[in-house]
Amino acid sequence: MRHLSILLILIPLTISQIFAQSFQFNGPGEWTDNTKWTPNYPGLILDPGEEVTIYGVCTLSFSNYLQNYGLIINEGTFLLNYNYSNYGSLYNNGSLEMNFNFYNEGNFQNEGDTYDNAGWGNEGYIINNGNYYLTSTLSIYSGSLVNHGFFESYGDISNYAIIENYQTLDNHGPFVQGEEGIFTNALGATFTNYRSFTSYGNYENYGLLLIINIYGEPYFSNYNFLLNDGEITNEGRLSNLTLISVGHDAQFDNNGYVFSDYRFSNTGVFNNNVTGVFKNCGVWDCSDGVTNNSGVINPGGDVDGDCVDDCCSSSGTEEIFCNGIDDDCNPDTPDEPDTDGDGYTVCEDCDDENGAIYPGAEEIVCNGLDDDCDPNTLDEPDADGDGYTVCEDCDDENGEIYPG
Repeated sequence: MRHLSILLILIPLTISQIFAQSFQFNGPGEWTDNTKWTPNYPGLILDPGEEVTIYGVCTLSFSNYLQNYGLIINEGTFLLNYNYSNYGSLYNNGSLEMNFNFYNEGNFQNEGDTYDNAGWGNEGYIINNGNYYLTSTLSIYSGSLVNHGFFESYGDISNYAIIENYQTLDNHGPFVQGEEGIFTNALGATFTNYRSFTSYGNYENYGLLLIINIYGEPYFSNYNFLLNDGEITNEGRLSNLTLISVGHDAQFDNNGYVFSDYRFSNTGVFNNNVTGVFKNCGVWDCSDGVTNNSGVINPGGDVDGDCVDDCCSSSGTEEIFCNGIDDDCNPDTPDEPDTDGDGYTVCEDCDDENGAIYPGAEEIVCNGLDDDCDPNTLDEPDADGDGYTVCEDCDDENGEIYPG
């Protein structure tokens, strides 16, 4: 009986060591504020087995580097204003704002709203079931990004691993995919490209791919396999240097410009509409498909790979910039001109008619121009966050000074 009593005393101690230690933050306040934590402050390094739940507003301020090897659950508002490294799990059910460097080697799941203003790299797993707004740089070196919600990018995305889109992904910034990258747009999903998409890996479309022209002609350049078993609508420029495959139940609507350098295989429906131009310098394989043409098609069909005669067989063809082709067979009309002579071609420059505007130029506030061709440096910033821009505020470094 005495031995049993000792055993009953020892068991709870053992079990308490097995279960995770839990901490709760009740904001508003700073992560480092001891008075906001229950039962106590966990520090800036969360060990495996430790769990943090955030309620209210929690701010990680400058010089406080947070490293997570455990679990963070955000039910409130989490403001990351300094370095954050995630080796464990981060679940956002509220509002997460990333304003500094972010690195993920674990699991990051968003069920709420994430505002990504930080440059960050991913070697883990990102799952978005909520709303994700990217204005910075996201590099996916390994692991994956899986989107089941709404993902909107005005920043730079680089993919060297796996991206799977099952809902809505809107791209307004540069998107580059490496040779190892795989992008899958699933059945029922929509990927809308407004700017530039360059892929050296595989792009597989089972849903809807929209290449939309609202900023000037967007580019969708694919240097590897492009599979379409869904629907593609092109209003910009689509260039493919290997195989374009349109499946049996798929549809491809072209209202812009398409260049195919290797093989175009259509077993579905290809509609080249009134404003559409389709230039093929490779094999035209449409024996099992339907082609409806109201625009311009050069079928090419140069099996030997000598595309010069097929694609430059007629004079008077308009030179189309930045497609890597001498469309008009005239060396005096370059494919990448620099009209304003600022050292940046029309393919890089957001305004090639103004020599003072180019990538890397100093952004001059309040002049109504994107001087540096970077949407992340605003023309009318509000540095102190008081609701009045520098163009209106007489002291934009002090949130307590503003008009009115």
